Amino acid sequence: MTKEELKELVISSYSMYNQIILDIDKKNILMAWWEILQDLPYDGVKRALIDHACVSQFMPKPGDLRRRHLDQVSTEGDPPSSLVAWSLVTRTVEDSNAGVTPDTSELHPCIVQLISPLGNAVYGLRNSTDQVAFMKTYEQVVSAYQQQKYKIF
Repeated sequence: MTKEELKELVISSYSMYNQIILDIDKKNILMAWWEILQDLPYDGVKRALIDHACVSQFMPKPGDLRRRHLDQVSTEGDPPSSLVAWSLVTRTVEDSNAGVTPDTSELHPCIVQLISPLGNAVYGLRNSTDQVAFMKTYEQVVSAYQQQKYKIF
């Protein structure tokens, strides 16, 4: 995205939400938006802005548009919640224990990243203590995944 495209995007954003950019703030606002959005394509961020405007009554921050755009172009989708991840893992373990070959290709990369180092120990995860430990560690994995996904290049 060029600086001119960014300027147009910021003006569009403020216009969609009936906001005014004061001349005294304009330079700082453009700099802040530039730092967050400079490595993204204009058309994608513009689409993210329009999509955001259709569902939210509040003006987006540049980070909101960054996340929305990167989510739109991502093929992986959002990581499931820690409770859903736990249920997917326990179902995979139950299937495996029943003789069904587990298909981990359908699991989100965050889940695979967490269970891969466990190896065969994953088949012993059963009780609430295991669940709490799994969920806490999973949330850390998701946090690291999102930092990597949304980082600025």
